[in-house]
Amino acid sequence: QISQIGDSLNYKVNILDDNQGDLLGLEIWNKKKIKITFVDSLKFIKSTLNEISISFDLESNKGIFPYDFINVNTINYEGEVPDFSYFNKNYNGKAFDYIDYIKYKNEFKNKKWSTKNETYNYNKKDVDILYNAITIFRQKIFDEFGIDINRTLTITGLSYLIHKSNYYDPEKTPIHLINGKIDSYIREAFFGGIVDNYENYALGPLYKYDKKSHYSKASTNDMPIGPGRFSNDKNLDNIFGFVHCIITAPTEEELPRALLPLKTTGENELFRGTVEGVWFSEELKQVTSKYKYKVEEIISCVKFDRGKNLYTEMV
Repeated sequence: QISQIGDSLNYKVNILDDNQGDLLGLEIWNKKKIKITFVDSLKFIKSTLNEISISFDLESNKGIFPYDFINVNTINYEGEVPDFSYFNKNYNGKAFDYIDYIKYKNEFKNKKWSTKNETYNYNKKDVDILYNAITIFRQKIFDEFGIDINRTLTITGLSYLIHKSNYYDPEKTPIHLINGKIDSYIREAFFGGIVDNYENYALGPLYKYDKKSHYSKASTNDMPIGPGRFSNDKNLDNIFGFVHCIITAPTEEELPRALLPLKTTGENELFRGTVEGVWFSEELKQVTSKYKYKVEEIISCVKFDRGKNLYTEMV
């Protein structure tokens, strides 16, 4: 539909996506071949505008606005500030209260509140916050890494460019493109995030910990490098790579929450009992040494060389 609208207005529109249906941006050309690219800022800075204004220490903030007051019947309204009940209930990352409303209302003691004017001002503030934040972000990335964020569409792509340009050593740790049988084999061990939910209970005092940067910390671990090779080695201690094995999980009495995932009917399941599958060798070593899992039989494995400190400096 976007392309059709562009055609009707004599503009050429190119949709930028990730080949999985997720829109990343738009490229638009006019008759003079002038191109404008629209990029989703959330792909770079995944925060609300309130959070962005605080994080980048900007003078302006998003403020409050009577969202529920705006409709076709009030578009030309001019008069008193709309009632407190019409306003958004979150302000600068915290719940806003009646005091915030009174402060806002006092700004209009000597003038009328206009739907058109205040909608314009509110939207302009949004644009200013985002523009200033992206400008600061772009300059900071260029100053530190020599990379222009306009070269990519996502924070993931930007991280790749930073790593490749500043930290990657193709002589010491070349990146190999894995395909064919080895690619299919190791993909069986890719499970994504574990999002199982449990009923909360406690046998004693509870403590809440907020742990962040898991991926960054994990990337400092030893990483598989090299082309990979099939092996019939049956000793888990000798293997660094991916292992096809039969494994038994501990009972619920031994371990109340299962840890190791298994793909069943396209979904991840934290299994019990004895199953067959493929897992990363270091994950198997951890659950067998600490959590009472038992590898019954190693059927085969794909070994890789052990890469150390590949991302430590970057992290």
